[in-house]
Amino acid sequence: MAEASYLLSLALGGLLHDIGKFRECAVSPEPAEHGKYTHEPHSHAFVELRQEAFSQPDRVRAIALAHHDPQLPDEKVVCIADRLASAERAAAPAGEEHATGRARRPLVSLIARAHGHRPEAPNLPVGPLDYRRDALFPCAEHPDKDAYSQLWRAFEADSGRIARKDDVETWLHLLQKYAWCIPASAAEKEVPDVSLFDHSRSVAALAVCIGAAHGADEDALNCLLAATKENSANIPVAMLVRMDVRGIQSFLYSLTAKGAAKSLRGRSFYIGLVCDALARRVLHALGLPITQALYIGGG
Repeated sequence: MAEASYLLSLALGGLLHDIGKFRECAVSPEPAEHGKYTHEPHSHAFVELRQEAFSQPDRVRAIALAHHDPQLPDEKVVCIADRLASAERAAAPAGEEHATGRARRPLVSLIARAHGHRPEAPNLPVGPLDYRRDALFPCAEHPDKDAYSQLWRAFEADSGRIARKDDVETWLHLLQKYAWCIPASAAEKEVPDVSLFDHSRSVAALAVCIGAAHGADEDALNCLLAATKENSANIPVAMLVRMDVRGIQSFLYSLTAKGAAKSLRGRSFYIGLVCDALARRVLHALGLPITQALYIGGG
């Protein structure tokens, strides 16, 4: 197994490789002189701003700047992961292309698209993730640049409070809170129905897998680069592990009538804690970061 610090850097690089897409929504465009794509300079600038939060800032910064044109092994790892995580993107049906410009492209609700028609309120609102109805449910409005600017400023302020180096869990939480409503793709002919948060955590998880298996093998990385460029990657790069906690139903529902609702909530919460603890114990034993837990549910 690769060193934990190396895998943490890959996880952080994967989480923040496209953070410039978020920043790009909120500030003036920057020239692509430091990268092939306009979001790369934004990603580089943000990692530079928060370099004190990383034990290996040069590594994370290089990934942010060069993951579309990789030269070094770390950059190649995240480039491969990025291509694999982007393979689900679907072309927009005729008539559904959006105006060019990320700030004019709201994230489309998957639920709104589920029935194969264009609903009146297809877009997810722009704002921090919380439990208010108007912050969760699709709406008809297109967000303006001010909404993105306010969201970015809040994210930037919260990220400046990260005290521990390589705090992957906090970065993951901040991306979930602020990037859940940012589309991962701004390509005009693609459906913007995957959030930057979901894309980034998928890239981080795949990058850790690829780095752990092939990080020191440049020939293997070059083969994967070639295969993913042609969208013909049939080479296994990751193992998806599923764990179940059995006996939940009998534990949950062996209740007396008195105070049943309260007891059920308590037991359900307990099962959720058990599932979370088990997942973290397995990751700790394997020397893997929390990015490798794609879904933890129960209770």
